[in-house]
Amino acid sequence: MRQYLRDKVNRNLTLKEGRLEGRIEGKIEAKIEIARNFLSMGLSAEDVSKGAEISLQEVEKLKKELLQE
Repeated sequence: MRQYLRDKVNRNLTLKEGRLEGRIEGKIEAKIEIARNFLSMGLSAEDVSKGAEISLQEVEKLKKELLQE
């Protein structure tokens, strides 16, 4: 019985961790998409960084990717 309960708790924790990771990844992807939109509108890297709430380094990476497309 103890093992069953332990397994059930572990499964629940694993599911919750997976959901949390999914939400975090979704938020990151949304910020990156916002940054891409801002860059395509011609905003400066600094403004994009502030508006999308991501680092200036990440904005510069995105900028390079957009130029290669």
